[in-house]
Amino acid sequence: MRVERTKNSIRSTVFGLINRCINLLIPFIIRTVMIKKLGSEFLGLNSLFISIIQVLNLTELGIGSSLIYSMYKPIAEDDIDTLGSMLNFYKIIYRFIGCVIAVIGVVLIPILPYIVNMDELLGTGINLYVLYLIYLLNTVISYFFFSYRKSLLTAYQRQDIISNINSLVHLMLYASQLLVLVAYTNYYIYTILMPVFTVLDNLFVAVITNKKFPQIIKNKCNKPTELKAILGNTRYIVGHKIGAVMIQSADSIVISAFLNLSILTIYGNYYYVISALIGFINVGYNAILAGVGNSIITKSKKQIYDLFLDLSFLIFFIIAFCTSSLLSLYQPFMKMWMGIDYLLPMNTVVLFSIYFYVWQIRVIGLNFKDAAGMWKDDWLKPYVGIVFNIILNITLVVNIGVDGVILATIFVMSLIYFPCEIFVLHKHLFQTTKKNYMLRQVLYFIITAIVSTLTYFITDQIKANGIIGLLVKAVVTFLCSALFLFLSCYWMPELKNILQRVKTIWKRKRH
Repeated sequence: MRVERTKNSIRSTVFGLINRCINLLIPFIIRTVMIKKLGSEFLGLNSLFISIIQVLNLTELGIGSSLIYSMYKPIAEDDIDTLGSMLNFYKIIYRFIGCVIAVIGVVLIPILPYIVNMDELLGTGINLYVLYLIYLLNTVISYFFFSYRKSLLTAYQRQDIISNINSLVHLMLYASQLLVLVAYTNYYIYTILMPVFTVLDNLFVAVITNKKFPQIIKNKCNKPTELKAILGNTRYIVGHKIGAVMIQSADSIVISAFLNLSILTIYGNYYYVISALIGFINVGYNAILAGVGNSIITKSKKQIYDLFLDLSFLIFFIIAFCTSSLLSLYQPFMKMWMGIDYLLPMNTVVLFSIYFYVWQIRVIGLNFKDAAGMWKDDWLKPYVGIVFNIILNITLVVNIGVDGVILATIFVMSLIYFPCEIFVLHKHLFQTTKKNYMLRQVLYFIITAIVSTLTYFITDQIKANGIIGLLVKAVVTFLCSALFLFLSCYWMPELKNILQRVKTIWKRKRH
């Protein structure tokens, strides 16, 4: 089966963006309605349960990532037997994982009162345990249906199909949840809708994969050697999986345990903004990941490194623009959206902006590592990061509150994760020194800080409020950020390389 990489990447990007718009705008409305109709405690509870479920999903141990990586070669060789063997293995493993998550989830029930202030739920009529079990059911159900087949679509670079299914199902889910909140104000019905539509999502995946990959789906071949390779990669992926989830989920759990659900709601509102922004950026990452894997297999070390440098610059430019925009527009937007009672101090906004930058500047390196299957070379890194993150989270949240949680994450990402990832990439994949690249990253950070500061002080002079004021500030912020970044980078060869690549692709499309 021939894979049209450029066409698939463009398709995945376009439909991925549509999907992100749906999953940004409607949940934004739902969060607003939920706070107005039910109160901040319910939204805080929602954030906490999501974080707990993310931790439980660690049981998957990164087998999906290992499987997708292992599929690249048989897809290139059109090896149906191997692909069928992998998919059948994944189905068995997924069902086993579903059972494990169900058992662990039930065992954790007695711990809930220790991470939720039960006094906050008095008078709400809410049973904490019933809600938790609904969230747990929503997760477990997907493992027993056809979610595992999404790996096949991802490996074939048909992320656009996953996005379209997700868009359709979530439109129906969000419409139903909004109706329940507005008409009935019933949080139980609101949550029970989630597992119903999770089943529907997986049924759509089953129908489409049956139609597109009938030979693979029906193939019951068993190749123990291939399956052994997948499990071999998994033991190294597991740490990276744990590290990625824990560094995000631990924040919400710590805030709930040491502060309260109301503060977690406010934190969650700010986090929602950057996670939504990251969701849009990830559409591009996901679209190019399989293409990067193909380049690593087919191109020379120098060509791969040149591609890495150009993409690193492109990502820096996008991330710097977004960071500058966040710093200037975060507070005006939050004030208009939730009101003055739900604002965090400006110093926390600065920390959130830095958090976003250090998180996203790493991602292109992570994509290259994943595409190259380089999970073994820095297997110790996530465990070190987890230990530091938990210790710093608990120590700092007690002393400085929410700021401490964000600072802990910034520390781990920028001083442990990022340097280690860059070292491994340069040593094992590019086989060159990392010094110049790290100096380049220091320069990128300085440029981002200067551009963000200048843009903030210019935008802060605009005293207009409301929607009109926010729109005016947004226009000024976008123009200033883009102009200052371009003036800072016009002399860099990477900018010329990116423009040349775009020009080449454009000419190829026209002919």
